[in-house]
Amino acid sequence: MEFVDDPNDDFEIIDDTGGGYKDKRSMSYQEILMNQLSRITKIASQELKEGFWKTLPMKSGTGAMMMTRIWVSDGRKEYINAINCLDDILLPMYDEEMKTKSGSLSEELKKIKEECAKQGKTESQFTEFELKICRELFRQLNLLIGRMGYFEESFMTT
Repeated sequence: MEFVDDPNDDFEIIDDTGGGYKDKRSMSYQEILMNQLSRITKIASQELKEGFWKTLPMKSGTGAMMMTRIWVSDGRKEYINAINCLDDILLPMYDEEMKTKSGSLSEELKKIKEECAKQGKTESQFTEFELKICRELFRQLNLLIGRMGYFEESFMTT
């Protein structure tokens, strides 16, 4: 295939320096951490219910009403994923106590998953168990943050 040079074509190749769409102010580790804590708190402050399909009326382009199905996300899974994300963010900062706690919670979750599979429990039933373990993980991560001094005013201002 041969490309023809069209004088009317204003296409131009530019170098991507990575700075075009990026916020000029970079976020600190503490800001990223606080944003994730805020997100988890917001999710946890709402009802953590199973996801479901909801049917809503919607006007079409012609003005006729039609029914549309939308998925309402599972608040429990959002909470679990947000805590797992915080866990990932804090992983490089783990102390020995957190490594031990995290390992035991992971093992407990693995055993529960195997037990749920043996008993033929649904994914939703397993999610209820996973939710409880992630709640404990969140508590342990908060204790880690406290041990690291993230809540001390002098730490946050440096």
